[in-house]
Amino acid sequence: MATSKKKKEKKELSREELEIFKKRQSMTSMYFNRFLMIRYFTAAFFFMSFYWLYLNYTNGHWMVVVSAASFIFSAVASIELFTAYSNREPSVKWVTLYYKVVPIAIPLLMILILIFNANEIMPFLTGNLTSRIVMLCILGIMEAMAIACRVRLIQIASKTDKQYQRILQLSKYNKL
Repeated sequence: MATSKKKKEKKELSREELEIFKKRQSMTSMYFNRFLMIRYFTAAFFFMSFYWLYLNYTNGHWMVVVSAASFIFSAVASIELFTAYSNREPSVKWVTLYYKVVPIAIPLLMILILIFNANEIMPFLTGNLTSRIVMLCILGIMEAMAIACRVRLIQIASKTDKQYQRILQLSKYNKL
């Protein structure tokens, strides 16, 4: 009879431990989700940079150097974001640097498209006005995405984002 009581105590203890584990995992996920928009936009920039690099490389354009730098920089930022899961306050210095550089680089790319022949910058474009306008619109959307990520990173660093406030409330409720 004494052994059955011990087994019940162990089950209850393991349930408590399981609840604590679940609460901690929930908190870790909440910290990680603060970067959700940034992760998705960084992945989009990564794949766009890869496509641009591929086209420049296969066409032998001089912009292959710029597109390779863009690809490598976005890859480093992506890797940093996707490996940050285990940390509650991850160090995202490369991501922060990336989103300081990108909002400056995109307008420069827009100027290049206006000055030079558009297909020299983006090999998939023709030199006509319509393709330049389409590319400028795409770059404008990318600029808005980059600025949104920059603003979000500033909010996260200063702990003024809404998700952090929810985390604080939940941690008080869960007593973690």
